[in-house]
Amino acid sequence: MKKKPQLILILITAFALTAIADEDDVIRHHRVYGAVLAVQTDAPTTGDSSTIVSGKLNPDATRVLIQVSGPSGYQASLVTSEVTYDQLFAKRVFLNGGPGDYAIQVFTAPPNGENRYAYFARTQITNTDVTDPRTRVLSSAEEGTGGVALRIASTRVSDSHVRIQGTASPQVRWLWLKLSSGGSAAGEYFARPAASGAIDQHIYLKRGAGDYQIVAWATTNQDRITRYTWRVGELDVRNDDAADESFLLPGTDIESDDPAIRELAANLTRDAKTDLERSRALYAWVTSNVTYDTDQYFSGNPRSRHRSDALETLALKRAVCQGYANLSAALHRAAGLRAKYVRGQASPHSQNTWENHAWNEIWIDGRWVVEDPTWDSGYVTTGTKIFTSRAATRFFDPNPVDFATSHRKDSETD
Repeated sequence: MKKKPQLILILITAFALTAIADEDDVIRHHRVYGAVLAVQTDAPTTGDSSTIVSGKLNPDATRVLIQVSGPSGYQASLVTSEVTYDQLFAKRVFLNGGPGDYAIQVFTAPPNGENRYAYFARTQITNTDVTDPRTRVLSSAEEGTGGVALRIASTRVSDSHVRIQGTASPQVRWLWLKLSSGGSAAGEYFARPAASGAIDQHIYLKRGAGDYQIVAWATTNQDRITRYTWRVGELDVRNDDAADESFLLPGTDIESDDPAIRELAANLTRDAKTDLERSRALYAWVTSNVTYDTDQYFSGNPRSRHRSDALETLALKRAVCQGYANLSAALHRAAGLRAKYVRGQASPHSQNTWENHAWNEIWIDGRWVVEDPTWDSGYVTTGTKIFTSRAATRFFDPNPVDFATSHRKDSETD
């Protein structure tokens, strides 16, 4: 039998409130006069570390702040501005402190928009979920009753690989997973929830053995290249794998573990005897099968139309330089060759103008071999903006002095 919601009805008369402080220290003294507020959770207990807190506000209140406290000093503050015309609100709250009893306090803010909240009501709930809190992050949506739930199998791995799974509410379009190690950036990944809301993302720990932190951010925007303002939470992972996997593992936009890319790389290198032959075969396929996306280039914002990752470039057979470099790097890594994605500047046709460009460096026979598949795939006639395919090898392992006259390296991506 389903348990009835736990309900608290409080009559508030004129009084001055004692100040409390949330994580940003924005809660201050505030007076509220004669109002009735009903606050409830959807059940007195939960087995999934989640509950919906709902209630009715007094007529002058514009938003609520929900504070949650639980076992071992756990505390969290959630703010929602979603209040209906009849002063009702509902907010999903996650209980991230593990099993035990949680106190939920609700505060309201005045209509003048100040960051001042008054205490209204308190209720409690028991969480029976025994999942290790260190292996997951749970975060309420910025608006409504949705949220994001992410989990990992363990906080310790031995193969430089972490699989993050979970769910997201329908309004979440992208997740940005920032990876750091030793206090410095160690990679980033973008995950797009499936239509069902499911999330399944593989993260690779490329700095070898050590401690890593994965911080997740979410956005409701359709474009992944946007500002992520909703911080979901963080996961800490220790990697015991001391092997040097630099420039070999999949990365942002370099999906070398995808079955389609792995199969293509295997087919193209089947008859190759050396690493140089393998690289030539992969390079020849990219320069012969991918055409330059002049529409995207001449739009003025090359990143606006497509993601230009390896998978999209493989599917469309059309890209700007980022797509060429991502696909080439992915194919080389899938074939077991270390490959860099290089960012820099290029000056086409020996002009005295420089623009953003991307190419590759491949580790072959003890040295980094420069490869620019974009420039070897053909040429664009500026007046007509038409691309003519003409595969070549001029920029496959070019003379370093000659290459430096048209290319300037800024950075490289693992």
